[in-house]
Amino acid sequence: MRKTITGTGGMLLLQTLKDAGVEYLFTNPGSAETGLFAAIAEDADNRLVVGKHEGLVAAMADGYHRVSGKVGVVIAHVMGGSYQLAGQLFNAQVAGSSLLVIAGDWASELQDYRGLAPFPGLSQAESMRPITKEARCAYQVHTNPKAISVATIRALREATTPPTGPVYLSISAELLHTEGLEAQIGEGARYEIERPGPARAQTVAAIAKRLGEAQCPVLMFGDDVWRDGAQAEAVRLAEALEAPVFASRQIFPNFP
Repeated sequence: MRKTITGTGGMLLLQTLKDAGVEYLFTNPGSAETGLFAAIAEDADNRLVVGKHEGLVAAMADGYHRVSGKVGVVIAHVMGGSYQLAGQLFNAQVAGSSLLVIAGDWASELQDYRGLAPFPGLSQAESMRPITKEARCAYQVHTNPKAISVATIRALREATTPPTGPVYLSISAELLHTEGLEAQIGEGARYEIERPGPARAQTVAAIAKRLGEAQCPVLMFGDDVWRDGAQAEAVRLAEALEAPVFASRQIFPNFP
């Protein structure tokens, strides 16, 4: 059900995340994101997990995602804080973890003093693209406040749609403080794209036939075995084929 929300950009962002079922926000806070933190301070439903370094914060969010299966949401501080979490974000990209990193952004195209913002003329979102599945920015949405919600839902959908991975969203720090914005919220609960069902029977039969005819089959298991709770099935398959098993870069106990 859609509902109209009026408030700051930070309030619209928070309400969109709540509507999407986000319960925890992981952060090492900074001044550019105070518009969001002010909204959080007035809301008792969200749980803010604070770390002393962005790398630690990103690791906590990634661990939360891997154990719960839910999106890990990180609030980073402009460009400087975003670069601090880059190492763990790279690990999340390799693992295909569904993370959403939201960072305040000081537009620096027209100023010489950049502080922790990008170098003049460079985009904060673009600088994070090499270590994310996708990176976007939300700046000029004063005339269309619902763009905050649209950009956030799109980022959540991108992070959770296979092949999954971390998504970066930078939002103007000024926008997070801007008051009197109005938008309809209510699309968040349906952000996940329905995944395809089990493989067709003829496809499974064809794979089983090829495995049965193989002279020396080898099985390779990755973390999707653990994510889908298929460890017992993996053991039965290996025993039936009498096949050796190898693991990819294993994070979870996929195979005994």
